[in-house]
Amino acid sequence: ASWMHGSALILLLGYVLVFANSVARADGLVLDVMSLRGVEEAQAAELLGQPEECGETYQGRKCRYGRGIEVTFIDDRADWLQVVPDAEIPFEPAAIRALGLHPAQPSIRNPFRMHWLGHQGLAVITVISSGHYVEVFQVQAYTP
Repeated sequence: ASWMHGSALILLLGYVLVFANSVARADGLVLDVMSLRGVEEAQAAELLGQPEECGETYQGRKCRYGRGIEVTFIDDRADWLQVVPDAEIPFEPAAIRALGLHPAQPSIRNPFRMHWLGHQGLAVITVISSGHYVEVFQVQAYTP
């Protein structure tokens, strides 16, 4: 009977881990940009898990990870970061909190895009919407 309790615990932990990796964190963070920018591919795998797929592009090596995250490594470091959130994040300047960034008014804004130039030392941050919620976050850390 005691082995059943252990099996049930392992099964429960498995569900918790799967669930935790499939939704935005409780604090609303979908990607910690400042921890990821500039790291090499092996360090990115430590932070994000093993990539699902990688390939060469004209910008550099691009890897796709779980949770809608793509990283392009330019000069062997994480430079272009993209995430498609699986949570409804309102399309407003405070949305960049989901990237671990301080909210600020965007440099450029229209009904479907917001851009920050040079915010927190990042070349370009872009938030794209198809209406009321964020569809995709894009960050060009060093190379615009």
